[in-house]
Amino acid sequence: MKKILIPAIIFLSFLFADCQSKTVPRVYDTNTFTMVVESAEIMAGDTFVVEHMDMIRQSIVRSTSSFVAQEDGHVMIEDTIPSFAELRLKCIGKTSDYGLTFYVEPGQDLLLNAPSLKHMDVVPEGGFYQDKVLREYFLSEAERDSRIKKCMDDLNFYTQNRNDDSISVLIDRVLAIQKRTPEGWKYIRSILYRKDCPVAAYMYAKEVGLYDMKSNKIDRHWRKLNPEVKQSGAGQWYSNIVNIRKSLKKGAKATDFTLSCTDGSTVSLHELRGKYVLLYNWGICGYVLQSAPDLINLHEKYPENLEVIALTDSQTFSSISSTENPDPVTAPLLTLLNQNWKTAVNDRSGNEQITIDYLMTFTPCVVLISPNGRIVRWGDADVLKTANRRLR
Repeated sequence: MKKILIPAIIFLSFLFADCQSKTVPRVYDTNTFTMVVESAEIMAGDTFVVEHMDMIRQSIVRSTSSFVAQEDGHVMIEDTIPSFAELRLKCIGKTSDYGLTFYVEPGQDLLLNAPSLKHMDVVPEGGFYQDKVLREYFLSEAERDSRIKKCMDDLNFYTQNRNDDSISVLIDRVLAIQKRTPEGWKYIRSILYRKDCPVAAYMYAKEVGLYDMKSNKIDRHWRKLNPEVKQSGAGQWYSNIVNIRKSLKKGAKATDFTLSCTDGSTVSLHELRGKYVLLYNWGICGYVLQSAPDLINLHEKYPENLEVIALTDSQTFSSISSTENPDPVTAPLLTLLNQNWKTAVNDRSGNEQITIDYLMTFTPCVVLISPNGRIVRWGDADVLKTANRRLR
């Protein structure tokens, strides 16, 4: 299973952005937060962008705000957010990767001292980042990410220069840095299981609610959260994930949808009553390559009783559909686009809601819906086996 576009290098660096120990932030009257960014590399006229990330569709930037440095050395950011938010900061022309991902809520004041604007391997001060113990951990994670990025920069250099010996060494080095001890993972889990912190609750809901399809832990964890956390912006988001997961349980009524397809037609769930419906969300992923032949065989075996709707994002669709010389990776994916089933681009206007309603946050995400419009199973490629048993 592949999580959709969550950069492995930055994932754990923002995983532990936490709140003040044993406290829950108060509710503010304002919907703005401030961040002062200080760096010797900032020049008057530099443009900083704050990307407001979709907290379910991880690769989607919901909106952006721009701020221009008025003087050398620092920039003031004052932005509006509705509640708890996941944001990403970068300096146009100077930040070479995904930038700094951070969490904030209205009324918080943050300070960011960035020695380098290229990678921004730093941790803000203030807001959720005041816990001293956790801040030390964030700093160690930032240092770890910095070493990984340095190896990746070197890897790109040696790849371009065809130095195979150095490439092998660097790959081993990156894997060694990424590897964690059992004690390290135990500490990570201890952070996520906190009941008194909105950020920890948010990250738990994201990791378990969006990606752990076999777990029923999220509902139990939600019930144990502090009341103040449940009422926070992060808690409200968590509650929404709990409700969506309930709507995807076996026997639940499937949420209706209408999709605009790549052939110009539309397809609606309510129009397909009487048939099994299989939603197959795919991308450029090894698990998709493995399961694609099974999907095609299933579709060919039961053409009268099964309706397949394949979904992918616009970037993947454009990349694969424009391929002129398919290679071993793109050829099977191109085959998915050439089937006589319906294909829809899930991030095009009007189609986005299906990603949220069916939590299509990984690939392949597969949903089987019964002829009477009930959820049979939501999950990964194993759902294809369930479909085969049902249709026999």
